[in-house]
Amino acid sequence: MVKPKAQVPEHHNLDHTEVWPIGNTPKIRPHLERVRKPYDPNFPEVPARRYAVSPPPKVTWPGRLPENPLLPLASVSRNFRHTVQETMVQNVTLSNQWDASQFLRTLTGQSSDLAEPAGELKTAGSSKRKRLPPPHRLAEHVRSLQFMWSGSSSMGRGGGSVFCDILNCCSRLQNLAISATFLSSSKEPVLKAIGNRKDMVEFVILRNSSRGTMGWLADDLVNRLFSQWTKLEVVEVFKLESQSQNTPNLPIPKPISVINPKLRTIILDKPDVDGRALCLVLESSRSSLTTLKITSPSEKLTRPGLYKALTEYTNPDLESLTLEVVEEWDRIGDSRNIPGSIDPSKNRALLDIILGHTHIFRKLKSLRFAGDLASAKILTILPKSLLKLAWERSDISGTALAEALNLRATWLPKLKCLSIRHAKKWDRHHKRELQKKLMGRGICYHRLSCQSYAPQQHGRGNMADWDQGCNDEPDTDERERWENYNGVDSSDSHSSVSVPDPARYQSPDYDAFDYYYH
Repeated sequence: MVKPKAQVPEHHNLDHTEVWPIGNTPKIRPHLERVRKPYDPNFPEVPARRYAVSPPPKVTWPGRLPENPLLPLASVSRNFRHTVQETMVQNVTLSNQWDASQFLRTLTGQSSDLAEPAGELKTAGSSKRKRLPPPHRLAEHVRSLQFMWSGSSSMGRGGGSVFCDILNCCSRLQNLAISATFLSSSKEPVLKAIGNRKDMVEFVILRNSSRGTMGWLADDLVNRLFSQWTKLEVVEVFKLESQSQNTPNLPIPKPISVINPKLRTIILDKPDVDGRALCLVLESSRSSLTTLKITSPSEKLTRPGLYKALTEYTNPDLESLTLEVVEEWDRIGDSRNIPGSIDPSKNRALLDIILGHTHIFRKLKSLRFAGDLASAKILTILPKSLLKLAWERSDISGTALAEALNLRATWLPKLKCLSIRHAKKWDRHHKRELQKKLMGRGICYHRLSCQSYAPQQHGRGNMADWDQGCNDEPDTDERERWENYNGVDSSDSHSSVSVPDPARYQSPDYDAFDYYYH
């Protein structure tokens, strides 16, 4: 008998507001509504059965009903159609330039889509058009836009002009996500159109090409966009760029009066910025920022530059901090590394310096770091306010963590979730002992040892060097849990299970340790 495989939440990449049961399930961000499903432990995922293919029925939607349940209501009556249109344009995804041009025609009242549905169409006369809502009235209902096409757009027929015209129509736009790229000649009209949307709450850049295209510069982001938005709450930028090379001694320009009092979240994925540009971005939200995520910065950002940005230009009452660096980032060799030094250029344990020698981040509730950023000392100086702790690719040993846990109530008394990936030299004794201690404190524990430990472009590295315990043969308990994990009933004489060999543990898709230790 095969049991349905239940969904199991992955906590490693979540912060304290997203981990169950610490907080309620957060509202999905607008540009992720169509690609993410909220986790619900009460409704396990049941595999769909396969049926014989039958001829499609002669109905309006022969394949299946539309994903948006409001769409069929547009065929009921004109009043329903008007209401449905206003609701459906609140969050719109444009996958290509053609969709964008048709959407623009709809917003300006030029599209035949504003007529009755195909089953009710009579004529396209002027009398029918008079009963439709005015074009700008429909545009006023647009709150979220996602421009998701690929390729570079010009201001001609390449999509740049359509992009600007759509933004100019949507005067009450609040959320904007851009995956499209624009030629360098399109920079001025694009920035002007974006900056004119004064009600912006969330701004997301999902793609940033290089040569010949418009780059998203930190100076433009702050001086031309942030300065126009007083309601901004969330900023996420992929490959944010800076104009100059890293110059740590260059002071921040003084004529900066940009203050975003509501900006709470900044996410920088693979930023290609120096310390000056990073400080520039963080300074405007120094009194309001609660969540900061910086992943895979380039070599332009040095350890001293990152240290300065975090200690001098980041809100000291930050609640959630994520720092991920690749192995090659601003590397400090063993011969140059001075443990205990407070100079970030001489001590690779950057987080040790920040948490041990400053008075900031004492209200931190979620901390996740990856790479050479901390030593075992960090376990003794972590703020007691932490609810969620996660790290990967770190030298922190199982022995050091066990010693910290021996303090029990005095070590992170509020901790609810601990997640560890790609730990070095943890034997089975550490795994069992830590699991027992954490379960005794009611802390959910995730441990995954055998995935690719570095971004794909940097290679996978040698898995054998990262966790010696990976090569252990599964014992009886592990075998039993593996069977349960795969939904196999051991009492069924017709069912059999084969425990994978250690080589499979090294697959980047293997996640049994996370589920096993949860």
